[in-house]
Amino acid sequence: MLPAILLLDDEPQILQALTRLLRDSYQVNAFTDAREALAFFQQTPTPIVITDIRMPEVDGISFLKAIVEINPRCRRVVLTGYLDAEVAQQAINQGQISCYLTKPWDNQELKSLLKQQLQALALESKKNKTLKQLKINNQQLSAKHKAMTQAIGNIQSKQTNTNDKLEQLALANEQLIKFSADLIALQSEDHTGHSVRVAHQAKALARRFDLDDELVSQIYLAGLLYRVGITSLPAEILPLNVEQLTTAQAHEWQKFPQVSATILSETELFKPCAELVKHLFEHIDGSGNPDHLAKRAIPFGARILALVIHYDMLIQGTINGRVLPPSEAQVLIEPLIGKTFQREVYQQFLTMLEKPSEHEDFEVPVAVNQLSPNMVLAQDIQTHYQKKLLAEGCTLQTSQIETLQNYQQRLNKSLVAYVRSESLANAENVAQVK
Repeated sequence: MLPAILLLDDEPQILQALTRLLRDSYQVNAFTDAREALAFFQQTPTPIVITDIRMPEVDGISFLKAIVEINPRCRRVVLTGYLDAEVAQQAINQGQISCYLTKPWDNQELKSLLKQQLQALALESKKNKTLKQLKINNQQLSAKHKAMTQAIGNIQSKQTNTNDKLEQLALANEQLIKFSADLIALQSEDHTGHSVRVAHQAKALARRFDLDDELVSQIYLAGLLYRVGITSLPAEILPLNVEQLTTAQAHEWQKFPQVSATILSETELFKPCAELVKHLFEHIDGSGNPDHLAKRAIPFGARILALVIHYDMLIQGTINGRVLPPSEAQVLIEPLIGKTFQREVYQQFLTMLEKPSEHEDFEVPVAVNQLSPNMVLAQDIQTHYQKKLLAEGCTLQTSQIETLQNYQQRLNKSLVAYVRSESLANAENVAQVK
C-alpha cells in the first residue's frame, strides 16, 4: 500500500500539478479548504502533510499548529511562494515544520525530500520501539534483582552457614552483572567489551578515592549501562567516529546519555546510577551538557566515568578512527585536563594503569611493544580479519610477544592488547604503561 499524503493549497492548479507528480508514489489527499483538510486529518492522519503558508481564512501556520496537536509525529512540509524570515520562524516555532521548498519547485528535489521524510519517520518509529523494549528489559531486570534479593533473604533466614551465604550472594551478584552486561552489549552493539571494561576500571578507580561501597556500585552499574540509550541515535550516526560527526550529528550524540538516564531512572534499581549517566558529558570548566555544571557540581562518579570512557574510546579508535597505543591516547587527552576532565582523577587513573594492585581486577591496555612475559591476556587478540592470534587467558611468552610485534610491523598499524591487572602487577618485568 502506498503511503498517504495530505496536500493543502488554495490554488487548484497547484494541487493538480502536485497530484500528477506524486500519485504514482503516494495516496494523495488534496484540499483547498483548511477546515476540510483538518477534518480529514482528524479521522485519517497521514504521515506527511504539505501546505502553503499564505491562504485565505486559515493561514498555513495555524493549520500546521492544529496538525501538531492532532498528531505531532506527522512530518510537516511547507511549499510556498513567499517565506520571509519572520514567517519562517513562526512556521518553525508554531508549526514545527520539518522542511520547506519555494514555488516553483523542482520535481526531483520535492520527491527526494519526501522520501527522506518517510525514512526519518521509519527511523523514529524503530527508535521508539527500541526504547520501549529497553524499558521492558530494564523492568524485567529489576524484577530479577528483587527475586534474587528475596532468595538471599530466605537463605539468610534459614541460618545457613556463612560460606553458603557468601556463595549465594556471589552467585546472585554475578547473575545480575551478566544479565546487565548482555543487555547493554546487545542493544548498543558493543562487540569490544567497552562497557564492561569501563565499568571495571571505573570501579577500581573509585575505590582508590575511598568512596563508599554504595557509590562504587552505582559507578560500576553506570559504566556498564551508560550506552543503553545509544540506539536512540539516527542510524547514520552509529557507524561514525566522533570526529566524523557533523555539527548537527554531534549535537544528537551529546544527547544520548540523557536518553540512557531516562531509561535507567524508570527502574528503581538504577535510579542512582541514572544521575551519573545524565551528566557524563558535563565539563569541569562548565562548557558541557546538559546542565553546564562545573567542577564539584558535577557528580564525582560522572567525573570518573567520563574520563575512563573517553580514554577507552581513544584507544579503541571510536574517537578518530585509529586504534591508539596508551601513550598516544594520553597525548591527545592531556589538553583536556582541567577543562573537560578533572586533573586529580586523571592522575590517579594513570597511576592505577601503571601500577595496579594485585588485589584489583580490571583490563589494562598495553601497547604491543610494552608487553612483558607472564602478563595474562584479558581478551582475545585478533587480526583485522577476525582471525584469532592469541586467546583470552593466555600467559604471554617471549616468542608470542615477538610474533605480535612482527604482525604489528607488517600491518603498519598500532596493536593494543588488554591484560589482566593482577598479572601486570605480578609480572617480573612490568612495563610502564603510557
